[in-house]
Order: sequence, then C-alpha cells, then structure tokens
Amino acid sequence: MMDHLLITTLKRAGISRETGTIGWHDLRHTYGSHLAMKGIPLKVIQELMGHATLDMTMRYAHLSPDTRREAARVLDGNRPASDVAGGIEGVEVVVDPGRNVKAGCE
Repeated sequence: MMDHLLITTLKRAGISRETGTIGWHDLRHTYGSHLAMKGIPLKVIQELMGHATLDMTMRYAHLSPDTRREAARVLDGNRPASDVAGGIEGVEVVVDPGRNVKAGCE
C-alpha cells in the first residue's frame, strides 16, 4: 500500500531515476544527507532519524566538510551557535558560559 502511494506520488511529481526505483529508504537517506550538508550536528541528526548509535549516523559525516570549521568559529565567538544548527525549526542550540555548544531537539 505505502509503496504504491510513493510510486504514484513520484510519477505525479515527474521524479524518476535512471535505473531501479526510488524507495522510502532513498527519501530517508536524502533527509539525513541534507541535514548533514546544512551543518546540523551529527548527534541531532542521530536523534531526528532515530539511529540507535552514532556509528549509523556517521555515514552522513562526509557530506558536511565545513562543519568542524564552523564549530571552531562558534567557539572562537565569530559565529552564533544558532547558525551552526542551520536555523532549523525544532533544533535548539545552547551555548553555556564555558562556551560549550549543545544541540538537541524540542
């Protein structure tokens, strides 16, 4: 039932791939990839995607090469911590007096 819904929706939207079909897992992977590319901390991505371990989430880490540099800028005081989380609704970023950045979901 759900696969039929996905296939129908993709056809209506004109979305296809050269070989094979697009499945729910592809959409889930795209979601995680875009979070990583927007610089969302991996711990937050883990929580949003429901991964049991950070190891599972680490497969997205290579997609955000600037994340470490941006995190260092936050610690240097050159960038607000909210920018690192990409300003995504539902993601709370707190910088404590010791300048430790903590991110989480509401």
